[in-house]
Amino acid sequence: SRCTDIEGLYSQFAIRENGSDGSFRFYDVEFLGDAEAVRGEGLMVHVDVMSQVEGRRGEVRQLMDQLKAQLEGGVRPEPPLGIQCFSCEYNCEKENAPNGFRECWSEMPEPEFHIRDVYHLGTIKASGQKAADAMISAQLLDMRDLPPSAFTGKRGARRRIQVEHTLRGTEWKSPDLAEEISGWSYPLHFVDFETTTTALPLHRGLAPYETVAFQWSCHTIPTRGAEPIHTEWLSPNDSFPNFTFARRLMDHLGDSGTFLMWSSHEHTVLRHILDQIRRFPSQDPSLQRWLEFVVRQHPTDTTPWVDMNALALRAYFHPLMGGKTSIKRVLPAVLSAARSPRIPRWLDAFSPDLSLLRYDKSGRIANPYDHLPPVGVMEGAERVAEGTAAMRAYQDMWFGLGRGREEVRAGYRAALLRYCRLDTLAMVVIWEHWGD
Repeated sequence: SRCTDIEGLYSQFAIRENGSDGSFRFYDVEFLGDAEAVRGEGLMVHVDVMSQVEGRRGEVRQLMDQLKAQLEGGVRPEPPLGIQCFSCEYNCEKENAPNGFRECWSEMPEPEFHIRDVYHLGTIKASGQKAADAMISAQLLDMRDLPPSAFTGKRGARRRIQVEHTLRGTEWKSPDLAEEISGWSYPLHFVDFETTTTALPLHRGLAPYETVAFQWSCHTIPTRGAEPIHTEWLSPNDSFPNFTFARRLMDHLGDSGTFLMWSSHEHTVLRHILDQIRRFPSQDPSLQRWLEFVVRQHPTDTTPWVDMNALALRAYFHPLMGGKTSIKRVLPAVLSAARSPRIPRWLDAFSPDLSLLRYDKSGRIANPYDHLPPVGVMEGAERVAEGTAAMRAYQDMWFGLGRGREEVRAGYRAALLRYCRLDTLAMVVIWEHWGD
């Protein structure tokens, strides 16, 4: 709840590499700022948690002794199998690598239509308990073994669609999907943001974990039948970017047409920037008015935003998606079914220096995210192919190991632009297939 009075507090901690033992790289952190100013500003507060620690000490000590005995005796722990196993951090995808999940589940059946892919599996109840745990205990792991309660309630219809079309191996589109898409007003703006949050605020006046918006991409289709036109913005320096970010977006989007996002992240970010512009002195009342127009401030407000993720959940399914509707799962599914001749053309002409059109062994268009080139400018650099890596890349180029290294910064900049551009092109591809 506290804000810093220090500009660039985060950047006052410099990271230095300090060798490697072959398995791990080591780092030192050097503080470059005024320690007394940091101590005196009140951002960090001392909180005495000794009573909470004392309350857990016996339990923690008992568990430590138990684990120590297992390690010293070479005894392998045997955790109970349950739905928590499906998010196991030791489920390595590499075929010949050690895999803790496979070790624990070696005696369990592996049906073709496994329940681990079922939409919101953990919320299914049967006889007052989680159905998944009961099924795992009984070694009933096939989707066809799901209880009737899986197909009731607010998520039941989606599960029924998933199970029916997974078993058939067929794609499903709601009968009203194309009609809804045809009702969108032009121009269509497919928009994606990249943002970061850090424990130490990046700029004066910000609280811990407050959003900093450093990049947007937009593919615009100006009229029905037109080709998409790409526009983008990426913060050129390490200064506070949010208001410039929003101004450039306002200049591009204006106040007409349909603004398309995948999930509600973009709307949430703009609402946050609107809160900031009200907190900080602003000389741009037109930006504040625009933000008030595009941001839903009350439940009854209407905005130009359409959430394509919500539309996918309501009106589209392909077996390759499983129980997920993230754009990283929907795009490969769409590409496996798409027949529009425009889609391969768009991927081939992704940017002047890069084609993302590839085909897999079956002759289907391969997932373009797998073919984004690595940064390739220093050891350990982020391969920017998903949102968390984009966040870390931005932090690294301005505040981390890449700070002050122009070739690293240029590499990260190119990678960030490619990744964000692909996110919005992916939305265009999905829209094209849905309306085809």
